[in-house]
Amino acid sequence: MATILIAPIAVKTKNGNDATITGIDPFDGDCLVGTISKSGVDTTVRWDDHGLARNQSDAANIAVKGNEELEEAVRVANAIERAGE
Repeated sequence: MATILIAPIAVKTKNGNDATITGIDPFDGDCLVGTISKSGVDTTVRWDDHGLARNQSDAANIAVKGNEELEEAVRVANAIERAGE
């Protein structure tokens, strides 16, 4: 399934790098899609609904809980997934 683009959500990774969530993929376990900026280089990353980064170190994780925008993005992704079943 294609990624559904959303208004960018700026967050910080566990180690303080800038990250931007730019989409959701409701049919992938790693439903948050975006980039991490480090030393002027953007790396595409996917996170699960708990903020764990796929194929990255723990330093790339983000905090979903407590961030209303991220919590809403996860809720929308889960709602779309349930509707598509």
